[in-house]
Amino acid sequence: MSCAERVSAGQARLGSLWTLQGAHNPLDTAVDRVFGATRRLNEMTQRQSILFDHYAELASGPLRMLA
Repeated sequence: MSCAERVSAGQARLGSLWTLQGAHNPLDTAVDRVFGATRRLNEMTQRQSILFDHYAELASGPLRMLA
């Protein structure tokens, strides 16, 4: 494979990656809202923090009696 062919193949893979990431953006925004974020979160750690805060709240409430 020539250098130009390798570059072209690499660009095609990057294009697919950007398309996949673009498809996830609306889903991420929806999940952020469900979790109670006031704005779109950019970091997975931000999403995890909100998720675990909600989990702790649920785990300490009435559902705890069912365990």
